[in-house]
Amino acid sequence: MLIRAFIAVVPSGEVQNAMEKYLSQLRPLANHKWVNRSQLHVTLRFLGEIDPKVFDEIKMKLEDVKIAPFRISLDHCGAFPGIARAKVLWISGETGSSELKQLAAQTEQIAVSCGIAPEEKKFSPHLTIARTRIEGNMPEELIKAMKDAPVFSWQCKDFVLMQSQLTPHGPIYTEAKRYQL
Repeated sequence: MLIRAFIAVVPSGEVQNAMEKYLSQLRPLANHKWVNRSQLHVTLRFLGEIDPKVFDEIKMKLEDVKIAPFRISLDHCGAFPGIARAKVLWISGETGSSELKQLAAQTEQIAVSCGIAPEEKKFSPHLTIARTRIEGNMPEELIKAMKDAPVFSWQCKDFVLMQSQLTPHGPIYTEAKRYQL
């Protein structure tokens, strides 16, 4: 049976609580699929559905990731592919961006060395807050609320290998292993 997995940085509990409070203000403004508190993370590398042996090999090799702990600050919201045609809403920031890119590059090397196809998209550090199936203009109230985003900041001391189980009610994430920086 294949394992659906990804590698991510998860905000501290305090930051997750603050983000949940902010998202609770955004949710009534648009009929999007909003991310739950337990799903908040910055994806470093989506692995997809992989063989358990490959999963175990990646799990072992992630022990070799070397980067010092660093500060992350998420302070502005945006959308992919853009506000005019928003499909994914996110929050990002400059502080910690270069370290997240270094961390993602190391996890990418490990994934490829284990037989995972190279990532086609350039890594763009962000934390997804909502998705929508309806591409189009966002409500003005939501755009304004996103422009007034608070700063979410924490010391990144670790990253995680996550398993993801898709359900009709959304994905369920289970931490497979946490790696200290």
